[in-house]
Amino acid sequence: MLFNSPVFLYLFLPLFLIGYYLVPKSGRNALVTFFSLIFFAWGSVSYTWLLLFSTGINYFFGLIAGGEGKRLWMWLGIAVNLALLFYFKYALFFIENLNFLALKMGVQTVKVPEIVLPIGISFYTFHGMSYQIDVYRGSVAPQRNFLNLLLYKSFFPQLIAGPIVRYNQISEELEHRDLTQNNLIVGFKRFLIGLSKKILIANSFAYAADEMWGIYLSDMSTINAWIGIGAYTFQIYMDFSAYSDMAIGLARMIGFHFPENFHFPYLATGFKEFWQRWHISLSTWFRDYLYIPLGGNRGGKLRTLFNLWLVFLCTGFWHGASWNFVFWGVLHGLYLSVERLWKWDISFIPKWLKIGFTFFAVMMAWVPFRAENMEQTWGFYQKLFGGGSVPSDNYHLYMQSNVLNKEFWLMSIVAVYFAFGFGDGKWGWNTLWKQMKQRFRGLEWLEVLGFVFLFWICSIYIISGSYSPFIYFRF
Repeated sequence: MLFNSPVFLYLFLPLFLIGYYLVPKSGRNALVTFFSLIFFAWGSVSYTWLLLFSTGINYFFGLIAGGEGKRLWMWLGIAVNLALLFYFKYALFFIENLNFLALKMGVQTVKVPEIVLPIGISFYTFHGMSYQIDVYRGSVAPQRNFLNLLLYKSFFPQLIAGPIVRYNQISEELEHRDLTQNNLIVGFKRFLIGLSKKILIANSFAYAADEMWGIYLSDMSTINAWIGIGAYTFQIYMDFSAYSDMAIGLARMIGFHFPENFHFPYLATGFKEFWQRWHISLSTWFRDYLYIPLGGNRGGKLRTLFNLWLVFLCTGFWHGASWNFVFWGVLHGLYLSVERLWKWDISFIPKWLKIGFTFFAVMMAWVPFRAENMEQTWGFYQKLFGGGSVPSDNYHLYMQSNVLNKEFWLMSIVAVYFAFGFGDGKWGWNTLWKQMKQRFRGLEWLEVLGFVFLFWICSIYIISGSYSPFIYFRF
C-alpha cells in the first residue's frame, strides 16, 4: 500500500486514526499492529509469514541473549537475520554470476530459482539486527511482550522504506506515549509536507528522469544525459525525504518520535558531511554496528581506509543485488578515502565552491544508482561528457511541450529552494513565516488554508491517477 494512494489516504488512514483514538489505551498497540499487518499484506500478503517469522526469531534470541553465552546467541540471531536477507535478496545475484563464470569455463550451470524480493525486507531485517545487538550490549532490556516487538518490526510508517528506527529509540514509547492534540496536528502537517513533496515535486522530476533515461544510448544527446541525471538527483532526494517526512508525521500523530533522516544533504561541503545529512538512519546504523566494531579510525591509516571501503561496499550492496550498487558504494568509499587522505588546508576555498564540488561528485555517483546495468552506466557517462548525438528540432519542441514545460521549471525552482537549505536558513520559509506571525496576528488561519490547499491539490493529482511508487520501495 502506498502513502500516496487513494485507498491509504481516504480509507486506511481515517479508519486507523478513528480506531486509535476510540479504543482504550490497553488495546492501542494491538490495533496498531493489526493495521500494520493489513498495510503490509496489502502489497505482499504471501510474505507476511516472513515478517512474522523474522519477528519470532528476534524475539527468541532477544530473550536468551541476556543469559550465559549471550555472545553466541547474538551471533546466531544475526546469522539467521542475514540468512533470510541473503536468500531472498542476493541468492539470484550470486547464482547468475556463478552461472556466467561457469559458461566461460565450460562448466554446467545451476538452475536459477524463482525468488520474489519481499517488500521492506532490508529495513525490517536491520531493525531486528539492531535490536539483537542492543540487547547483547545491555543498552536495552529484552522485550518480553511479543506483541510489542511485533509492533516495532511491523509498524507501518517505517516498515517499507524507513527510516531505520532502532528499538532503543522508541522502546519507552512502545509502552507509554502521549495522545495529544498537538501530536496529531504536528504529525499531520509533517505528513502533508511529505505528501506535497512527493506528488508535486518528486513526481515532476520522475517523469522528466524517466523520459531521459528511457532514450536509447545510441539516440541520446549530451543535453539529454545532463537533464536526466539532474532530474534524477532531485527526484531521489525529494522522493525519499518525502517518504521520511510522511513516516515521521504518521508516527507523531499517535505519539511516536522518529529520528530525522535528512538534513539538507546537498548543502554538504564534503563527503563525510554528506553522509551526516543523507539517509542519516542508515549511515549511523552502519557506523555504530559495523564501522566502529571493525575498529573505526583507531587502527591506523590503512585499517581506517579498509574499514571505510568495507562499510560503503556493504552500503551499496544493501541497496540492491547489482554491480551498479556495488560500484555506487565503491565510489562513495573512494570519495571518503581521498577526503580523509587529503590533509591540505582548504579553508581558503569559498564555501559555495565546496558545496558545488560535493554536489557534482554526488550527482555523478547517482549514475550507476539509476542505471539498469554497468553497460548503461558507462554509456551514460560517455554521453554526459560529449559523446551524444544532436537532437532534431522536432525533438526540442516535444521536450518543451511535454517534459521541460512550465510545471517542471516551477517545481525545479521550488526543489532548489528547499534542497540547498534556503528552506531552513535565513531566507527559509520557516524563518520568514515566524517573523510574519510575530508582526501580524491571525496568520494561523492563513497557514491552515495553505495546508488545506496543498491537500486539495495533492488529491486532484492522486484521484487523476498520477501517483507512483516511492524509489526506496525496491530496496
